Amino acid sequence: MSKVAAKYQASFDKIELILDNLMHREAEPEDALLAASGVLDRLLEEAKDSAPSEDWIKELDAI
Repeated sequence: MSKVAAKYQASFDKIELILDNLMHREAEPEDALLAASGVLDRLLEEAKDSAPSEDWIKELDAI
């Protein structure tokens, strides 16, 4: 596997782990607070209105 392919695979693995954790976690009281506050809806709208990242790998690595 090339270095570039390995870096993309590592990034994909990180995203997959984050999504898997989000999908299989237990509900918490904070979840209800966020849902009721409308914060999630505002974040979704903000994400829809923003341009895609030009260097998403760098931004993901920063997380």
